[in-house]
Amino acid sequence: MNAWPPFLFSGIRITALAEDYRHARVELRQRWYNRNYVGTHFGGSLFAMTDPF
Repeated sequence: MNAWPPFLFSGIRITALAEDYRHARVELRQRWYNRNYVGTHFGGSLFAMTDPF
């Protein structure tokens, strides 16, 4: 799933995924391309990080 385009191009990475898919650990490191104009994470990237789960 890390190669899925919304994850790949936003800098989102799945670091842990339970075998029964009941738990997922996902990280989003702040970069210049996922930062908004006030310097925090872009809301669209945060939503893309949680939406598939």
